[in-house]
Amino acid sequence: MRASPLRFVLPVLLLLAALLPAVAARAAAERPLAVVGFNFVDTSGEAKDQTAAHAARLSAMMETLQSKLAASGRFRIIAFACTPQPCTAEPDVDGALAEARKAGADWTLVGTVRKTSTLILDMPVQVIDMASGKSVYGRLLSFRGDTDDAWQHAARFLARELIAQLPP
Repeated sequence: MRASPLRFVLPVLLLLAALLPAVAARAAAERPLAVVGFNFVDTSGEAKDQTAAHAARLSAMMETLQSKLAASGRFRIIAFACTPQPCTAEPDVDGALAEARKAGADWTLVGTVRKTSTLILDMPVQVIDMASGKSVYGRLLSFRGDTDDAWQHAARFLARELIAQLPP
C-alpha cells in the first residue's frame, strides 16, 4: 500500500503555520537603527603614516558592529557612510540625521574613533532618538592598543552594550 502525499504535506504545512507567527514577531521587533560610519581623528603625532591601516581597521570595526547588532534580532540596520569624505573630517551629524529620518530609522548611532597617543584610543558614541531628537544612549569608550584585535574588541563591546542598554 502506498502512503498518501498528504500524509507528508500536512505536517509540513502545520509546522510552517506554527513558525510563521514567530518569524513575523521577530521582524516586528526589529527596530530600524541607522548606523553612520564613524569618523577617525588621529592626534597622536606619530611620524609613521598609518592612514591605510586605520581606514581598514575602521571599516572592519563598522562591519563587525553592524553584523553583531543585526544578529541580535533587535535591530534592522540602515548603514550610511560617514560624510563628508574622508572620514577624518568633522562629521556632518545634521546631514546624517536627515538621511536617517528619510530612511525611516527610529534611532541613529553616530560616533568617532580618536587616537590620542600610540596606545590610547577613545570612542565617543551616541544614539539619537529620531522622534524626539534626544540622546537615548551616550558613552565615551576607551580602548588600548592600535591593533586589529583592539579595534575588533571595541566593536564587539559596543555592540553588546547597545543590545543590553537600548530600550526595546
